[in-house]
Amino acid sequence: MKRSIALLAPWLPPIAWMAIILVATSLPSETQGAALQSGGPLSDPPRALLHVVFYAVLSLAFALALRNSGSALLRRVALPGAFLLATAYGAGDEYHQTFLANHGGWPEDIGWDALGAFLALVSASLVGLSWRRPIGGHPSSA
Repeated sequence: MKRSIALLAPWLPPIAWMAIILVATSLPSETQGAALQSGGPLSDPPRALLHVVFYAVLSLAFALALRNSGSALLRRVALPGAFLLATAYGAGDEYHQTFLANHGGWPEDIGWDALGAFLALVSASLVGLSWRRPIGGHPSSA
């Protein structure tokens, strides 16, 4: 039981953040309606910035979950895996929005999501975060 909880614990932050994104994108929004009427997300820079920020956070949460998952293989693929997971979730969320009134799924939004994920992971790497060693781990466990 303790082992299964330990395996699940690293995934709680990205799961929680995905739930926040799902709720946020499901709410009716005046900005969303205006963007739909005026030609899409490129006409609404604050909304594009929200995509970048939300998916930057999601990609970092995924990277930390992969890094702390207990698997050497997942630690090795933490950065590209986090990018792919965050971008795939963004694509799924855009698809989900096509079923909601006053919402639309925009391919451009997936691009903003991917940009946010990419910038966050590159920035974290540039400041020297080690993605191959779990938090609290020793260099020999990399």
